[in-house]
Amino acid sequence: RVLVWGRGDRVDALRSFSDQLRQTNLLTLAQQRLGRSIDFEDLAAVADVAVWASRGGAATLPLLICMAAGVPIVSTADTDAVELLADGHSALLRQHATPMMLAQGLLDLERDATARRRISAAARAIAAESVALDGFLARWRAVYDAAASDAPIDVNAIAV
Repeated sequence: RVLVWGRGDRVDALRSFSDQLRQTNLLTLAQQRLGRSIDFEDLAAVADVAVWASRGGAATLPLLICMAAGVPIVSTADTDAVELLADGHSALLRQHATPMMLAQGLLDLERDATARRRISAAARAIAAESVALDGFLARWRAVYDAAASDAPIDVNAIAV
């Protein structure tokens, strides 16, 4: 079973796909099921795995929440969020992010408990490092130092 947090075209496509398969119990929409809005953090705390199907620009906060919770991630490789995700280390990345390839990533994690634990631990460590106060201050200090010396500012150096 798949619990989906979110709404929009992709959720509608998932619902249509589960209907085509005549698997109406396959998909549960969190907000519809609970009858109210639910915070992503609440779902990440009880998730077994997360699928990140976003292409291009992606908000990193939901990924960091999953990583901090130790939830293994299967993701497209063509997302800006790959700066946080290393294939086979902190996530499973799929170059050709078809639904079948993402599903295969889910199956791979299900079959290999050792890899799932290793990826979860690495992701948790990366998330902790990314949001730690010392690292945050060091990244922003570099921005201020560059600005004060009229040097170019590397915005990627402060991205989380």
